[in-house]
Amino acid sequence: YADPGGPDALAGLPLPDRTTTTTAWVSSLAQEQQPRAQEAPGPPGGVRVSPGDSLWELAARDLGPDAPPAEVERRWREIYAANREVVGSDPDLIRPGQRLHLPDSTDPTRRG
Repeated sequence: YADPGGPDALAGLPLPDRTTTTTAWVSSLAQEQQPRAQEAPGPPGGVRVSPGDSLWELAARDLGPDAPPAEVERRWREIYAANREVVGSDPDLIRPGQRLHLPDSTDPTRRG
């Protein structure tokens, strides 16, 4: 009896003619190594969406680490309203590569 997980588990099996790594896996690995939400070229106040970003994360990053959750909530909704044509009807589905405008905040106490 041979151990199914032992070193001989693959002995006698044919090897694939080509590599079997999927393009999607390689692509996702490469995307993980990219920096997140880069400033978009062009008008000031914009970001380029990176893999894993959400409107909440973009709003929190824009407001800074001390922003209370209610303020982040208000801000991501502002960002969504300003970019609805780009994002579409579902604010949970922003896509890497999209360029989003970060509008001026309607809160007069927000830092500039």
